[in-house]
Amino acid sequence: PTREQYLEYLNKVSSRLGLVVKQHSKVVGLTSNDKDHLVHYTKKRGKIGEACAPNIVVASGGYYAPQLLGIPGEDQPNVYHYFRSELPFHNERVLVVGGRNSAIEAVNTLVEKKAEVIHSYRGARLPRKKIKPWLLPKFDKARKRGLIRTFYRTVPRSIHNKQVKLKSDGKKNMTIDVDRVFLLTGYGPDYATLKSASVPFHKRNQRPLFNPRTLETKKSGIFLCGTIVLKWQGEKASIDNTRGHGKIILNNLR
Repeated sequence: PTREQYLEYLNKVSSRLGLVVKQHSKVVGLTSNDKDHLVHYTKKRGKIGEACAPNIVVASGGYYAPQLLGIPGEDQPNVYHYFRSELPFHNERVLVVGGRNSAIEAVNTLVEKKAEVIHSYRGARLPRKKIKPWLLPKFDKARKRGLIRTFYRTVPRSIHNKQVKLKSDGKKNMTIDVDRVFLLTGYGPDYATLKSASVPFHKRNQRPLFNPRTLETKKSGIFLCGTIVLKWQGEKASIDNTRGHGKIILNNLR
């Protein structure tokens, strides 16, 4: 499914189950006492709301925070770390950096929206086995039709207004003119909430310690769910292999 189809599915599930979803709010802290946990979250106009419960399930995902490149200009207003399909792309020159699912799906959408697409990837070729198979046919077809300009073995060095400097492996560096830039170069989990609750972390890999049989962290009553665990049963955590997390947690609530 595409990003839009997945979001539509989540909305339908939420409506069918009658879930109470506090939109336009963000968790900014999690504190605990001997019995309960207190979630602090932002409300409209900057006010702080609170919710108290004996059990907290953290399911913020393994792709919450973008992996920044640390280059000049990546914080410009025309530079994005998440794809935004609602933007006007028709006849715009757009650079997409990255070679995994997010980048390839963004390229496909940009082609459909009649943008002039430029694609940069650091590898000599795409890691096709790590890309969702239904994304590749559209991408390959668009490349053959000349709708995508791809520069392999290149990485951005700087962004200044509407110019991007790409460092090329073994060739001269190049400067390209663009209207927008999508740096879709990977993401990681946000552990700030867990750290605010004093959840113990592994000293070596800085990941939260949890019991794989119950998904409860070393902080009683706080559970991890979904891809935030990063690895599950010896494999990279994904939507597919973490579907059973909900049942595991339900069976181990306090």
